[in-house]
Amino acid sequence: MAHSSELVNKDKAAVGGCAASSGFNDRSSFVAMTLTTEDLGAAPDVNAATLDELLASDAFGKFAALSASDEEFIQAGDAWEPGAACAAFMQAHGSDPWVLEYRERGQQFRAEGQVTLQQVRRAFQSYLLGGSEWRTAFAWSEVAL
Repeated sequence: MAHSSELVNKDKAAVGGCAASSGFNDRSSFVAMTLTTEDLGAAPDVNAATLDELLASDAFGKFAALSASDEEFIQAGDAWEPGAACAAFMQAHGSDPWVLEYRERGQQFRAEGQVTLQQVRRAFQSYLLGGSEWRTAFAWSEVAL
């Protein structure tokens, strides 16, 4: 699976651009997914319990991507950098700031603003299970590719 640096160049978030799917084709049949992280590598056929365990802390590295193909994905990258804005986010939320993106049908979208690791975990869980919460919980803006 190829990795890109699209998010690294945008907002300095170190994210590997791995592909992922919503978990279901036409919401009727399950599609096995792979969780890929910076430090832990690929975990094929990931289930909800394993996903939650691997994302429970940021020990997995600076990025994570959930994928069923190279054409669709959800990914997150740690956007920590030295400075007052990051320190304020961390103090207010108890988490590094993260950037959350997804791609489908040849378009890529980014959640507006920064999110917490807990929000990333919830979004990945919803995406894995074919839910809609990952999409409705955030305002999304298209990312120029």
